[in-house]
Amino acid sequence: MAAMPHKVIRALTQVYQRDGLTFATTLEVYRTSEHQFLGGRYIRRQTYFVSYCGGRIYFLNAAPETRFIMMIFYPETIPTFDFLHGRVMSVSDIGSRKIFQIPIALQRLGNSRVTKSKLDACGIFDYDSPEIDEEVRKRIDLEW
Repeated sequence: MAAMPHKVIRALTQVYQRDGLTFATTLEVYRTSEHQFLGGRYIRRQTYFVSYCGGRIYFLNAAPETRFIMMIFYPETIPTFDFLHGRVMSVSDIGSRKIFQIPIALQRLGNSRVTKSKLDACGIFDYDSPEIDEEVRKRIDLEW
């Protein structure tokens, strides 16, 4: 993460098509003490319009409740393997925040259902945490 380089975020993203367009919905699950009514978890959901153009993957979200979010993903490989990795450049509220970049590694989970164990694997962890798989760490190291 841009502001916390010693942290790694794990999230779950579902990519789907509707009316000939591609969308992605990402769930980020944070464990916090102030959200006890959710079992100590806070879930943030972001839905993006996704477009592939010129070797880049664009994620756009202009919903009024989230304001403007745009990410441009520069993949190192096109998704033919279990991992897709590269760099993301992102900005939120154009002009009010600096553009930042972060390394990213996406693991394909197939068409299986979202389970509690997959949600439990989400969240923000220290880079050296045992929750971060060695294979994921290697992919992120390629981008640091």
